[in-house]
Amino acid sequence: MAPVSPFDGILLTFPLLPSLGFPLCRHLFFPSLPFSSFLCKIPAQNMFVALESNPKIFNMFLDQFGFEGVEFNELFGFDPELISCVPGPHLALVFCYPYREKAFEYRKGIYGQLVASGKGTVPKWAFFTEQFIANACGYHAMLHAVLNNLGKIEISENGYFEKMIEQFKDQKMKSEETEEIEESTSSQCSSEDFVSRMTDFFSKISLEGSETDVSGKIDHHFIVFIVRDGHLFEFDSLQKFPRDCGPSTNETLLLDAGNICQELMDHLGEISCSAIALCAKEN
Repeated sequence: MAPVSPFDGILLTFPLLPSLGFPLCRHLFFPSLPFSSFLCKIPAQNMFVALESNPKIFNMFLDQFGFEGVEFNELFGFDPELISCVPGPHLALVFCYPYREKAFEYRKGIYGQLVASGKGTVPKWAFFTEQFIANACGYHAMLHAVLNNLGKIEISENGYFEKMIEQFKDQKMKSEETEEIEESTSSQCSSEDFVSRMTDFFSKISLEGSETDVSGKIDHHFIVFIVRDGHLFEFDSLQKFPRDCGPSTNETLLLDAGNICQELMDHLGEISCSAIALCAKEN
C-alpha cells in the first residue's frame, strides 16, 4: 500500500507557486489526485537563475523548506564501487547533462514512441510538472525528487512546505463551506506574499551557493529517477509525463538509473555530466 500523502483529499486550485518553475502549467499532478491545476495570476519570470548541480545548494533547499531526514550527496560515477560510497537508503537520482540539438532529437524519439504506443500518461500517484521557464529544470528536479518521496521524508512544522500545505487546507475548508472556490483579497495577498518569498529564496540560494556563473541561459538539463511500485521512473520537466524505465528496486536505484544515464552519455558523446543522489540520513 502506498504511503499516505499530505495532499490526499486536497483540491489544489489555489493560485500559488507560479515562480516554482511552472507559471503556465498545463498539468500539475499530485499524489492520490487525478488532476489538479493552478490559476496563476502573478506575472511570470522569463528566466530563472540556474541551479548548479551541487549537493550543497540542493541541501539548502531541503533545509529551508523543512524536509528533514534526507540529504543530497554527490555521486562520482555509476560503477558499483562508487555507488557503494553514497550512504543509503537511496531515494532519487538527479542527473545533469548537456542539452543541445542532438539531445533534444534523441529524447524526442524516446518519448514519441511511448506516446505512439499509448504509454504517454501521468500515473495518478505521481507529482509531475512541465517546465515553461528557461533555467528552471533544477527547481523541477528538486520538486520531482522530493515530492515523489514524501512518504519517506519528515516535514518540519516551521518550513515553507508545511505553510504551503496549511494554505491549501484552509482553501479547501473555505471551498467546502461556500461550495465554490473563494478568492478573497486577503487570501490573494497571502499567496502573492508566499510566492514572492519563494522567488527571493530560490534566487538567493542559487547565487549564494553557486561556485560558477549561473546568471545566463544554461545549456545543461536536469532529470530525475525514482523507484515506485517496483519500477524505475524518469521525470523530465521538458516532457509531458514520467517515463517507466522498467523493473527496479530501491536497492538498485542508482545502478539501474546509472545504466540509463550512461546510455544517454554514450549516445551524445558527452562526458560533462554530473549526478547527485537524494538519500535518507543515517540514524
